[in-house]
Amino acid sequence: MNSTEMIQNLAMRLNNEDGTRGTTAVFSDTMKLRTLNNALANISHKLHNNYLTELQVVETSLAATAGEYALSGLSFPVLRGSQGILKVKINGGLYCTMGTIEQQKREEISYLNGSAYNPTCYIYDEKIYVDAGVTNPVIDVYYLKEPNNMFYKINISAASSASPTVFQGDAGQGLAHIDDTPYVGGVIYSVGRDKFYVVTAYDATGGADEYLFTVEDWDSSGTNWGDDEIYFVTNWWDTLSMLPTTTDPTQYVETCELNPALHDIIVTIAESECWTMDNKKTRKDASMAIAKAQITALNSIYQSAAGIGTTGTNKQGT
Repeated sequence: MNSTEMIQNLAMRLNNEDGTRGTTAVFSDTMKLRTLNNALANISHKLHNNYLTELQVVETSLAATAGEYALSGLSFPVLRGSQGILKVKINGGLYCTMGTIEQQKREEISYLNGSAYNPTCYIYDEKIYVDAGVTNPVIDVYYLKEPNNMFYKINISAASSASPTVFQGDAGQGLAHIDDTPYVGGVIYSVGRDKFYVVTAYDATGGADEYLFTVEDWDSSGTNWGDDEIYFVTNWWDTLSMLPTTTDPTQYVETCELNPALHDIIVTIAESECWTMDNKKTRKDASMAIAKAQITALNSIYQSAAGIGTTGTNKQGT
């Protein structure tokens, strides 16, 4: 499902829950999208790592100055803190044996401490500490990133000629630098107005700082656009045509990053949050129980291999 389909699915689940009114009247599409993004983060923290391959990232040739590398130096926020660091490897060399700070006393023994032939690492205080027998080891980090939300956002301001249908995008937030891009036809959501609009024209020819959007003024309010924040709500056909040029993970996403087989569980978790806000405890508990049962079933199916050459059904290297 794309973001629009997930919103529609959630709306159907919330409709006429007590037979007298539609709960969807209480929750705007914006609120439903926010609960879906909350659910996306929720399920990412609960599923086994092997179901989250879409979130796997490797960054190479990182300098661990004095054996330290801050997690903030990575391109994306790390999912689950230290548990999101999957492997650390000496660039061009061996994988580090990953331990904890509690194990460091044991590794003070000369036969067990880190070296070029036995590099070790542990994570503490949002830093990776590497012992590889050199002062400034260069490392590759394999990790899980936090999932992106199902939209990307930019800041906007009033056009030089104030208008109810035209506004100016922030030049520093990844907008295309050429005119006539496929932003046209895209759906945007205005935070300040709490409304959705369709882009009917885009003009980037006015200079480096002028990226003008024209939208349909559906309610004919006549109110000029000013400073605001807009979200591009993406759909399956947007992923190849509405990509901003920025790499900032807080601004950009295509559609739901996780495997499509998990999308229904995400909708179920979002449904539970909506019932919580609507003070419908029975329905909240029922939907969350369904989601938990599905997540538990998935996690119980996966078995890590016990080792190379071992007997049993979960062996490696037969």
